[in-house]
Amino acid sequence: MALEVLESGGETADPNKPPLLFIHGVLHGAWCWELFLDYFSREGFACYALSLRGHGGSPIAGPLSKVGIKDYVDDVRTTVSDIENRHGPSPVLIGHSMGGFIVQKYLERFWAPRTVLLASAPPRGVFKTMLRMFLRSPIMSLKVLGLRDMRYMISDNQLTRAFAFSEEMPEEDVTRYRLLMGEESFKAFLDMLLHLPKTKLIVSDMMVVGSDSDSVFSMEQVRQTAKAYNAELQLFQGMGHDMMLEPRWKSVAEAIHQWLSR
Repeated sequence: MALEVLESGGETADPNKPPLLFIHGVLHGAWCWELFLDYFSREGFACYALSLRGHGGSPIAGPLSKVGIKDYVDDVRTTVSDIENRHGPSPVLIGHSMGGFIVQKYLERFWAPRTVLLASAPPRGVFKTMLRMFLRSPIMSLKVLGLRDMRYMISDNQLTRAFAFSEEMPEEDVTRYRLLMGEESFKAFLDMLLHLPKTKLIVSDMMVVGSDSDSVFSMEQVRQTAKAYNAELQLFQGMGHDMMLEPRWKSVAEAIHQWLSR
């Protein structure tokens, strides 16, 4: 199964800088890293963005509904091995939302030199997020839970903005990104409720990034994640959940770059 992996900067990368592997969250694909791929490749990094199976341009053998977080971890491991064979060093893992949860589960079994959790699902899981989502939009939440289809979270621009973007995001960009979003495995969502990371097994130099305007994961959850891993914490104001696509995305990229340069 050949997974879609977008590449940038591999031919001109600085050999003294580690490769970067970006891992997307629910309903997204490798496409969501377009701005980061361009930025970090210009800074001399070999950059790779993975579409998990059944997302973006990645195929899937069987229904997506049977895919769990462990399967996504396997996708990451396959891609990491390919990058190691190409470059030698293991890549820095940068995971957004569910992608951050996948990175944590990956680190239970495998090693990574450095990791970044961006607006990430916390090690305590997504129960509080689910409750907050229900209180904010009960009808949408009942559709998601009752029909086991997370696409109801993005069924129109208003819901998509509430989920992923701040009020700063131009409406035409909300539309463009909503139309790129696809299906998600409800089994993977349940895994983020039931199969939580074993934090004592996880060792990695880590950075945790969040925003006070993220409607998915609260500042309390972001701080708890950083505390659980003794990680560097970087907080932003006024940015939506999709921090890598927001109008002020570059400030997030620059903060990550500065941390990687230390």
